Amino acid sequence: MLSTTNDEYYQLLHGNYILNENQVVQTGMPRHDLLKKKAYEYRGCDNILIQFHWRTFAKTEEKMKSSKFIKCVNAFLNDKRLVDVCDKYGIKLLLKLHPNLYKFKHLIQCPDNIIFVDRDVEDISFQDIFAMSKVIITDFSSNSYEMGFGYNLDAFKTYLVLTIIDAIKK
Repeated sequence: MLSTTNDEYYQLLHGNYILNENQVVQTGMPRHDLLKKKAYEYRGCDNILIQFHWRTFAKTEEKMKSSKFIKCVNAFLNDKRLVDVCDKYGIKLLLKLHPNLYKFKHLIQCPDNIIFVDRDVEDISFQDIFAMSKVIITDFSSNSYEMGFGYNLDAFKTYLVLTIIDAIKK
């Protein structure tokens, strides 16, 4: 029997199962273990990952072009306060589009400080993108959970988030 977490492992050995330590192996979560290693390797990067989830209505360019979604995305990415904070602190913004949104990339108006990481950066894994980012900004994505495994919040990351939030509120 394989177990990935401490709690699960404990329940398998001490719960209502007839299993012993020779029958249960705690493996951890290999993709998360690698993510922690990569986060350590990229520890000097001060990037912010921006990731928008796909929309079910986004089937045609006409629907996407006239949508409130694309207008809000463009307004957010071009907000002077966000651009100014990133310039001031030397932060790069990485934009990772959902594969279903990539065909609408041309509708997204980005300032020069935003890097599309989908196809503009060669040979980069999703884990590398997470590891080289200190913060994720997303509208709805389980990837924020994945990214959280790579880091423990320390003072710098907390400061960075609060600085961005403070700048945007002003």
